[in-house]
Amino acid sequence: MHDTAGVDARWVWNWHPEPSCIVHLAHSLTSVFAASHHFGTMGLPGFRSSKTNDTPTASDVRKHFESGIEDFLQEDSGSGLGHFWNRKEPLQALFDWGRQIRHEKRKAEEDLNTQVAAYSTQVDQNEKLQKRCKQLSKDKAQLEEELSRASSDLRSINRKHRDEITQIKLLHSTAIGELEKKMRDVQENYEGIIQDQRAHYESTMQDQKAALLGRMDDQEEKHKNEQNDLIKNHKSSMTTLENSHKIERNKLIGQLLVNQEDNQEWPDDKLKARFLELHRLVNSIASPQRLEFKIPPDAQIGPEVDPVGFFPTYARGRSHYLLKAVIWGMLQEHFFHVPFGFGAFGPESIQGGILEAFNMWRSLFQHESNIEPIDNSDLSIFESDRLANKWRSTTFQRVKRIDEGDAEGTESRINLLRVANLATVEARIERYLESVAALSQNRVSEEVKDEIQSGIKLAEEIAIQFGIHSCKIILLRPREGWSGDPAPGLLKYGRDRGNGPSRQTIVHCKGGAED
Repeated sequence: MHDTAGVDARWVWNWHPEPSCIVHLAHSLTSVFAASHHFGTMGLPGFRSSKTNDTPTASDVRKHFESGIEDFLQEDSGSGLGHFWNRKEPLQALFDWGRQIRHEKRKAEEDLNTQVAAYSTQVDQNEKLQKRCKQLSKDKAQLEEELSRASSDLRSINRKHRDEITQIKLLHSTAIGELEKKMRDVQENYEGIIQDQRAHYESTMQDQKAALLGRMDDQEEKHKNEQNDLIKNHKSSMTTLENSHKIERNKLIGQLLVNQEDNQEWPDDKLKARFLELHRLVNSIASPQRLEFKIPPDAQIGPEVDPVGFFPTYARGRSHYLLKAVIWGMLQEHFFHVPFGFGAFGPESIQGGILEAFNMWRSLFQHESNIEPIDNSDLSIFESDRLANKWRSTTFQRVKRIDEGDAEGTESRINLLRVANLATVEARIERYLESVAALSQNRVSEEVKDEIQSGIKLAEEIAIQFGIHSCKIILLRPREGWSGDPAPGLLKYGRDRGNGPSRQTIVHCKGGAED
C-alpha cells in the first residue's frame, strides 16, 4: 500500500508530462541505479558520509535517493511533477508517477489507433467521392454533348417551322383573296334572288290577303247566323227546362210541406242533405284557398294550434285537414258526444235531469217493481224500448218547437243551456281560428264568422234530430291513423222488417272502418 495523502486524484489523472521531463527522469534514474550498483567501492556522487570512514550506510543511500527523486520531481514546477512528491514515501511517489506515465501512454496509443482508423475511413470515403466525381464529370460531358445535339436539332426544326409558316401564310392569303371574290359574287347573286323573291312574296301575300278577307267575311256571316240559331234554340230549351224544373220543384215542396215538418223525424234523404250541407260549411271554413289559415313552414306549433297531435304524423302542406279535424272535434264535443240526441246541449248537458224526468214519466205507466231507473251511463233502453223512444222523440220535438220560437219555453232551463252551448262552441271555434291566423299575421274574416254561426246552428239542428229520430244515429269517425279527410259520416242503427238489428250508412266516411 502506498500513501497518496496530499495528492489530488483529479490532477493525477489529468496530468500530461512534458517530453523533456520524461527524458530528464530517465537520465536521473540511470545515474542513481548505476551509483547504487557500485556504492560499496566507489561511493555515491555528491554524497558525503556522516561517519569517519568513506563507506556509505543504507540510511545514507536512502537519503541520497530521496534527495535525487525530490530534485527530479520538483525540478520544474511548471510541469506539475511536484504533485507526486511524498516525503514519507519518495520511491512510491516515483512509481505513481511512472504508472501515470504508462496509463497516459496507453491512452495516447488508443487515441492514435482511433484517429488512424477514422483517417482510413475518411481516405476510403474520399476515394469513393473522387470516383463519383469522375463519373459525374463523365455524365456531365455526355449530357452536354446531348444538349448540344438537341439544341442543334431544335434550331433546325425552328428554321423548318418558320419556312412552313411562311409558305402557309402565303397560301392562306391567296385562298382568302379567292374566297372573298367568290363571296362577293355569291352575295350579288343572292341579293338579286332576294329582291325577286320579295317582290313575288308581296304579290302573293296581297292576293292571299284579299282572298282571306273574303272568306273571313263569309265565315263571320255564317257564324252569326249559326250563333243566332243556337241562341234561339238554347232559349227555347232553357224555357222548357225551367218550366219543367218549376213544376217538379213545386211538386216536391208541396209533398214536403204536406208530409213533414222540421220538428218531425226527417227521412234519410233530408238527413243526408243537411249533414252534407254541414260538411260544405266546415270545408269552406277550413279551405286551403283561405290564405289567412295557411300555416307558415317555420312557424312554432304549440298545443293551442295542434291539440290533436296532427303535425308529428302528417305534413304541414295538409294543414287544412288539421283545421277540419279540430272543428269537427269541437262540434262532436258540443253536440254529438252522447247518442240519442242527449249531446245536443253541450258537454255539461242536462242529460241526467232529462233521464230523471223519463224515469218519473215511465213510473206512471208501469208498476214500480218492474222499473229499473236508468242513469247517464245506461242508454240501452232507447235501442229497443218503443215506449222510451216515443217519450224521447216527443221531448226533442218540444225542444225543436222552442228553437222555432215557442215563447213558453224561451226562459226554460233547457233552452238557456242550448243557447249557452251555441255561444260557447262559436267562441271556441273563433278563438282557435284566430290563433291559427295569427301565425301568418292575419285575422278571421266576417265571412268566416258567418259560416261558423251557420255551421253550429245546423249542427245543433242535426243533433236535435238525433233525439227526434226513432232510430239510433251516430257520427261515423275515421279510423285511427287515417291521414286523409277527417270529416265524419252518419251511421243509423234500427230494426229491419223482421225486427232484427240493422245498420245503414247514411253518409259515407272516407276514413271509416269499412274502407
